Amino acid sequence: VISPSVYVIIGLSIWTILGNILPMAAIMKEKKLHKPVYILMANLAASDVLTGISFLFAGCTILVHGPTGISRSLTLSRFIFVSLLLSGLSSAYSLLTLTAERYWFIVHGMTYDNEVTNDRCK
Repeated sequence: VISPSVYVIIGLSIWTILGNILPMAAIMKEKKLHKPVYILMANLAASDVLTGISFLFAGCTILVHGPTGISRSLTLSRFIFVSLLLSGLSSAYSLLTLTAERYWFIVHGMTYDNEVTNDRCK
């Protein structure tokens, strides 16, 4: 018997993937959004998409291996753990970078344009 929480995880991961693809596409398409803050937001959206894919993979693995009674291999379990850990860390670091950029904008507003450039944010 599969827990309903697995279906919730799969639904939320699909929602996360679709919800973060839209701002990424808008930022990539619109040339006037090619500024450091938007580049960092696209980076955060991309890492959230990666996290959603990792959770989707983990949920689908539970769906496949749960009803059959076949246990997952140790390698697959480690892969799922590492992918969830790394994708979660990439989201956290992207958010930290975006926060640092906004802090620099507020505190060092006069030198912001010289110090924070598109090339440094890519």
